[in-house]
Amino acid sequence: MTTQQQASTRRGGSVTYIENAEGKMRVALSAAAKAVVSKKLVENSVPGKTSPLWNRGGACIEWTGTRGTEGQGVLTVVGQTMAASRAAYLSMVGPVELDEKGRPFDVYRLCQNKTCINTHHLEAVPHAVSIQREAALLTHCTNGHERNEENTRVRRNGGRTYRGCILCERACSQRYLAKKKAEQEAAAAA
Repeated sequence: MTTQQQASTRRGGSVTYIENAEGKMRVALSAAAKAVVSKKLVENSVPGKTSPLWNRGGACIEWTGTRGTEGQGVLTVVGQTMAASRAAYLSMVGPVELDEKGRPFDVYRLCQNKTCINTHHLEAVPHAVSIQREAALLTHCTNGHERNEENTRVRRNGGRTYRGCILCERACSQRYLAKKKAEQEAAAAA
């Protein structure tokens, strides 16, 4: 029913590409990786609090192992580093599909808890859907200004869209101009 091809990953062996009966490619963990992931998930997880944002499937299961730069759980499986949520999904739920560009779907955390590995809180979605969901959650800039049409500047550069806070950009510009003015005055006084 299915044919398997070994993926070309670093030091190989943690991910397998599977073609289903309809000819769609999906990504799954290899047998060796699945055993490693199952053991690490048990060793590095504890039951957490119920999320106020998402309560399906009970409380979050917190990853207590290694964390990435943004606070999400990460683990190394057969020489390849991957997100703990992706490893949990591939291990417990099964393979994820590939999008039209041949990239695996993102594993999105519905509870928004970066350390949650509860598979009831995880959903495989295309990257574009994941980005849209993340953007919808951004209601304020990093300095606390509300994101709305009046104070958000949208720029397009190639295929990317950037949204910037006009108030923060204005403050940055004012600081830059004040610094330049002070430098010019210091140079004139010398």
